[in-house]
Amino acid sequence: MTKLEKTTRVAADMQTLLRVLTDEETVVARELSRGALDAKVVAPVRDGSHYRYELHSTKYGRTMTGAEDKNKTQKQVSTYDWDMDAASCTFATDTGNGDRVKVEGYMKAKAVGDDSELTFGMSVDVRIPVVGKGIEKLVAREFNKAFPEFEEALRKGLPT
Repeated sequence: MTKLEKTTRVAADMQTLLRVLTDEETVVARELSRGALDAKVVAPVRDGSHYRYELHSTKYGRTMTGAEDKNKTQKQVSTYDWDMDAASCTFATDTGNGDRVKVEGYMKAKAVGDDSELTFGMSVDVRIPVVGKGIEKLVAREFNKAFPEFEEALRKGLPT
């Protein structure tokens, strides 16, 4: 299993950051910034401070070496569970690979003066003999490469 974590500072108070993180348009924009061909928020449910939704997306498939395979696509469903009072979220992604690939993660926001700090973490467990750890390393490289785009999509969602 490979664990990843990044923290970024955001020029917005925590309530504004939480609104942006749970805004459907911004959620879709973040997914598209990470290479999704399409994305949509499905079945959003708000109950007090709890907010749950699914993010359905389509991405290009990957070869065993991690290269994009533009001849095939792959559907993904990520389920996000927000606790707005705790300013935190957990998520799990069904990558379409069954039990062989497990992706889970979290986001946690905290106030830092007039700004906010967001920590985004995830774990990837690829249970494929011989190549699983190599695929996890490719996912880690993609995570690190895509984080600046995530930050940019987040900032674009902030009010000016």
